[in-house]
Amino acid sequence: MATKDKEFLMNDKIKKMIKKTKIGDHITVRTIKGLDMDAKSFVVGCVRRGEVIGKTPKFVILRYQSGITESFLWADLILNKEAKVKLRY
Repeated sequence: MATKDKEFLMNDKIKKMIKKTKIGDHITVRTIKGLDMDAKSFVVGCVRRGEVIGKTPKFVILRYQSGITESFLWADLILNKEAKVKLRY
């Protein structure tokens, strides 16, 4: 029962985020480039800010200032936003 409740809450959050996000908005994302197995509390990655250029029911497409485009699952954006991870550059 607990997993169904979590799925319902996640679906509700995704629907709210899709409705709230507009084309042209800027979103900050953490891209994970690798995992340091010795220090499990750290995630190696970088923080990037991209402009929303496309939305689908499952994905959002971002374009970075350098011109690179990347797609993210809505669920990953929500989990990324809620996660409390330390980044190392």
